[in-house]
Amino acid sequence: MTITSPTALDSSVDIDRLAENVAYYSNGRFYVEIFGHGTCVFPSPHGDREGEAKDCLRALPKNNSFEVREMDDGNFVVKFTEEVFAVVFKDEFQELSEEVYSEINSSTSPEKIAGRSDSPEVHMFIGLFARTRLIGDREAMLVVREVSPVR
Repeated sequence: MTITSPTALDSSVDIDRLAENVAYYSNGRFYVEIFGHGTCVFPSPHGDREGEAKDCLRALPKNNSFEVREMDDGNFVVKFTEEVFAVVFKDEFQELSEEVYSEINSSTSPEKIAGRSDSPEVHMFIGLFARTRLIGDREAMLVVREVSPVR
């Protein structure tokens, strides 16, 4: 059993805002496939990018680890692998944080969660919030947007 936050799946993702931020964070240099719950994948620039993005999600272990990084605009990037990541907007998380903390703290999952000693505790909750959305995207496998490099 995996620790999850149902609120993460119940709240909608602003795909337009996400696409703009992903383009900004990647300096407009890469293709990015965006899934319905907001998980993002950097596919190779050639071939079936959507198919490759789906393969990347399928290949992740169920309880995969993550690393959270605060960006210059105050939002967070949650890195699952070199190719797979998510963006959690600061305002979105602040609005939902009480529910997320409650759901995660009341979890009966035997999964052990250990944050990095040099990271704020909130990063663990942000990462679990993003990972819940990743789980939803692995189940749905629906790419809703492609961000293309700026030429």
